[in-house]
Amino acid sequence: SKVQEAKVFYWNKQEWNKLLVSAKEIAAMQEFVDEAHASFGESLDEYILEESRVDSVDVKKLSDFTSAKASTKMCNLIKYVSLGCDVDFLQEGIEIVDTPGLDDLVVQREEITKEYIAKCDMMFHLMNVAQSATLKDVSFIIDALLYQNVSKLLVVITRADTVSKKELSEVINYTKKSIKEELHKQNKDSKLEYILQTIEFIPISALMALLHKTGREDEAKAAGFTLKDTGIIEIQNYLHKNLFGSSSIKSELIIRSCTSQLLNIIKHQEDSLIYELSLCAKSKEELKAELQKLIQKKEKDTNTIQIIQEDIRHYKSSLDKELLSLQNFLSVEFTELETLIRQRLVSDVRYSLEQTKTLPQNTRLRSIIETAIKDGIIDIIRE
Repeated sequence: SKVQEAKVFYWNKQEWNKLLVSAKEIAAMQEFVDEAHASFGESLDEYILEESRVDSVDVKKLSDFTSAKASTKMCNLIKYVSLGCDVDFLQEGIEIVDTPGLDDLVVQREEITKEYIAKCDMMFHLMNVAQSATLKDVSFIIDALLYQNVSKLLVVITRADTVSKKELSEVINYTKKSIKEELHKQNKDSKLEYILQTIEFIPISALMALLHKTGREDEAKAAGFTLKDTGIIEIQNYLHKNLFGSSSIKSELIIRSCTSQLLNIIKHQEDSLIYELSLCAKSKEELKAELQKLIQKKEKDTNTIQIIQEDIRHYKSSLDKELLSLQNFLSVEFTELETLIRQRLVSDVRYSLEQTKTLPQNTRLRSIIETAIKDGIIDIIRE
């Protein structure tokens, strides 16, 4: 498919001010903001406007706006990018949105992801097979299916070529177990069957699929992956089953999503009306007492927030000390590893000169270095 248009959307002033507030609490965010100010200086005001600035850009130059490696650092100012493609199924009212991750450095981008879920009918959640399901993954999945409008969720387990089929199965079972445990904590055990019926799991090796799709299938087959083994066919079938063709369930998904949204709105309105009715039935003295309770609750919540903020500062300070200690430890360990490698190389060269009057082959020296580095790093990680 050919991309017909590309638009970049910048942070507006209100959003940028929120970034500045976050930077005061998060060192990495402060670096992000400082980098933007250093790169743009006074010209920053040309991009950060009251209403979000939108620019149409050449697709071939899109990486200049989105890549962190670009010298311009435009990516620091970009909120999101919109692409228009001449793909048939996008003409059927379907939009595909690649949201920021749940661990994005810029907290506001993570918030964009969470806000967008309220507009989403079907969701793909990408999960690295090496990390399994984190608490953030599980909480996000539960929130999407129980409290948002998502009617269908596909968990795509990435990098499937790096583990065995048994390990893949263990990752899926672990994810289901984690969902069950989290639902139990939330007293939502009855929702387990619904969630497991709504979720599907498909492992994928994007690298192997890419090799097959770009004429390098011999490399993928040599690694033991046919096109079917990559998981890409299963994902394509999933999409066609749910979204495309006369037998798709796209309409059903949209109806389910709208129903969920309407029920949430009705429940919210019902709770508000019930509370208002209860107030109407109370005397002036009872209303004053109710107001006093709310004031006390607000004060209690404010105190709780202050305690949490103090705890965060304490934990941040402790973590900074731990990271500094770890950095010092690694510095010492890598210096010792460097010395060890040098000693092994000198020893091997000396032995070769004494025995054969020649220098050892480069391949042997490379092997000595690689083995020493591998063994050394494993020992460091264990320690």
